[in-house]
Amino acid sequence: MALDVQWLRSKDRHAVCYDERFLIPGRPRHLGRLFFFQGKKYMTDTLAWQPFGLITICNKGWPKFPEMPEVSGLYRITLNNGQTYIGEAGSLRRRLYEYRRPTPGIEQEHRVHGALMAAQGGKIDIYTEGDLSTRQARMKLESAAIKAALDAGGTLINLDGHDNADNLKRKIEYLEEELDKAKHKFSALQKSCEK
Repeated sequence: MALDVQWLRSKDRHAVCYDERFLIPGRPRHLGRLFFFQGKKYMTDTLAWQPFGLITICNKGWPKFPEMPEVSGLYRITLNNGQTYIGEAGSLRRRLYEYRRPTPGIEQEHRVHGALMAAQGGKIDIYTEGDLSTRQARMKLESAAIKAALDAGGTLINLDGHDNADNLKRKIEYLEEELDKAKHKFSALQKSCEK
């Protein structure tokens, strides 16, 4: 049986609780997608995502995100082509900057950046309710959100999403770029050793 998260919140303000130290016996408790209410287990359908704005491509050719607060939480990027990426971060502002200008050697940042560029942007939703200061709490909710999206038939660009041609193409492009960089470094090292 599925219960609506908003209904649980309206019935009991302790319905959403990420830290078991604060659980009250007999009260609902939220663990990922599971709620325990009056001794019975219920599944929630979705998180209460909050729309945060559009992702565009700036005149320099990079993804441009709405100004993000310095908070922890989950984010869901929905590309203009309908594909989705769901992630978590201790700092949403820093994570989105990493997708704007990917860190060398970090595959996921390059894959999301490439997907945003190919789709010419998209939109972003965030989830920042409760205590999401620990990575463990964020990862539980992220896993639940990914599973819910997959169960609903969504096309994810997450590494743990269903493989599809676009995902594999972006992975190959990234790995080819990294291989080219490594070959260039190797060649330069060989030339310096010959001298």
